[in-house]
Amino acid sequence: MRTSFFAAVALGVAGLSISLTACQTATPKTAIYDFGLSPYAATPSTSTPTSAKAPIVLVPLTARGVVDGTGVLYRLGYADAHQLLPYTQSRWTMPIPQLLHQRLQQYVGQSRAVLQPKQGVNMAVGTLRLHGEVEEFSHWFDAPQSSKAVVRIVITLGRVQNGGKEEFVAQRRFTAERPAPSPDAAGGVMALTQASDAVIAEVAQWAGSY
Repeated sequence: MRTSFFAAVALGVAGLSISLTACQTATPKTAIYDFGLSPYAATPSTSTPTSAKAPIVLVPLTARGVVDGTGVLYRLGYADAHQLLPYTQSRWTMPIPQLLHQRLQQYVGQSRAVLQPKQGVNMAVGTLRLHGEVEEFSHWFDAPQSSKAVVRIVITLGRVQNGGKEEFVAQRRFTAERPAPSPDAAGGVMALTQASDAVIAEVAQWAGSY
């Protein structure tokens, strides 16, 4: 009788252990993404020296709603394009506006001095200030097996005047799309990285003309 009791307990413990192990195995790990190594930071600039152009202040980019978070987002354009949905087991290392701001800073910094906005510090007259809002940053599905990345940013340029006031210079909306190599989070991230780099290059070229 006692032997049977201990055998039953042992079997119960073993069963519980197997059950817990199975639960742990079945729980998928969260994949964490960024834009990868920056080609801009790795390659020294061979263009106009930074001292030849007026410095630019990159004000932190902003966004609204879920686009301001760390989720890797997608839209089912063929079903309900009004919903932005997150991949449940994937996220970015930092909020989307910060990822884009970091990349933009690396790109622009190749050809001119990049300053950070500091409260209470007066910028020199003529200093250019760049503001931006991320409007769209998603993995868009035209069909279950056909998708692309869509990145859209509105950029506003201002210039510091006497007294520290900022005068409006220009505003423009930039959009880039890139096909996703696969209909999943990993494919979306790759396409979003490529689309982001395309937008950032265009923004930097446009801002560089002022």
